[in-house]
Amino acid sequence: KRNPLKWLLVPFFLVSQGFNMVLLARRHKVSLIHAHWIIPQGLLAVLGRQLRLLPKRIKILCTSHGGDLFSLQGGLLQTLKRYTLRRSDHTTVVSIAMRDHLLGMGCQTRNVSVQPMGVDLTNRFVPDPGKQAQYDIVYVGRLVEKKGVSTLLDAVKLLTETHPGLTVTLVGDGPEREPLERQVDTLSINQHITFLGAISNDRVPAIYQAARIAVVPSIVAADGDQEGLGLVAVEALGCGCVTVVSDLPALADVVTHGDNGLVFKAGDAVQLTECLAMLLGDPDLHGQLAHNARASVIDKFDWRAVGDRYLDIIDRCIDSPD
Repeated sequence: KRNPLKWLLVPFFLVSQGFNMVLLARRHKVSLIHAHWIIPQGLLAVLGRQLRLLPKRIKILCTSHGGDLFSLQGGLLQTLKRYTLRRSDHTTVVSIAMRDHLLGMGCQTRNVSVQPMGVDLTNRFVPDPGKQAQYDIVYVGRLVEKKGVSTLLDAVKLLTETHPGLTVTLVGDGPEREPLERQVDTLSINQHITFLGAISNDRVPAIYQAARIAVVPSIVAADGDQEGLGLVAVEALGCGCVTVVSDLPALADVVTHGDNGLVFKAGDAVQLTECLAMLLGDPDLHGQLAHNARASVIDKFDWRAVGDRYLDIIDRCIDSPD
């Protein structure tokens, strides 16, 4: 987006991806192609089979992660998405909200399943009872519009009136960092905010383990893009970190208000402030939600469980008649 000249790379990327897809599928006698994202990967797989560049016997499983479904709203792009999904043998989406959106746009697919991606809740995103609380509030994710970090900063300004020692750590980087830093200056909350920048994935669990509260303040971006699921919420809950999320439909698959976290209206800094103040001021509520956090996600989102379910989908897809 910052450099339109980079669009010139796209045709070469598509040709290279298509060429290698065909080469690998033929070399290894592939039975199924699992295309992540409808456009371009799913479209290339479908076109490859339609044009007989791929053997007709190859099945296509197309998985949408959210950005491709909710954004890319132009008329031609919508047509290409419908074309791809109608010709895929099976489609998976990572949340119930995505399935409803897919059906609402007229994508009559042969088979569609809701199957979220998982995270490693066995070895990586696990609680550490011995770790001392180091952060009051943390945000982990890219600094882009749809993540809603601006709402969190507005809430921090309100919250510091009653919690003058509050600390908020923002983990991640992206094109919105400079505007967010200017917002911090404008709100005069510099002493409360730390921009930690991008860190390696190996360090993320320790952040959640040492945090009192994790916030996922996602919104719908101007171009329609929004969360497909919000795995950062799963990661935080897996570490036993109390989590506050916005009420975007996709996040409802992860957090239930008052059960394993708190939910506020997307973009509403006042409601977010109320949720945070409630947790900071009520140790019993905080303890209850922390107790429920990990148990609420382990069976649904752990890698092994997700892998088993995808294996079942792949087997059924391969065995289905043409």
